[in-house]
Amino acid sequence: KEAIEAMIREQIVEKLVELQRSELGGDLIDVGNYEETETVTETEEGERQQGSGKMKREESREKYLETHPFASCVARFAVQLEVGEGLRQREKRAFKQEILRRVREASVSDAEA
Repeated sequence: KEAIEAMIREQIVEKLVELQRSELGGDLIDVGNYEETETVTETEEGERQQGSGKMKREESREKYLETHPFASCVARFAVQLEVGEGLRQREKRAFKQEILRRVREASVSDAEA
């Protein structure tokens, strides 16, 4: 509990919002738009062939996160808080409300919040 309070005091939520807003940020919902359409396969004879296809969903997500490490970082922080141990349910709710309040304050528009 003390660690989470210290992170909030040090404005972690505001920093995460800024990182999510940066070029390395984004939203995990954009993963679907990030799939590759061209794949390269190698035949038994060693020839390389280009074909049309889509990456597997997990590969696409991993590749997106490699290039956008701060995508949905505020939401991921809140999820980690939710699944974390050592907090009572009402403490988790209070922290989530505080996170939401700080996200609203740090957002430049209602759509971003």
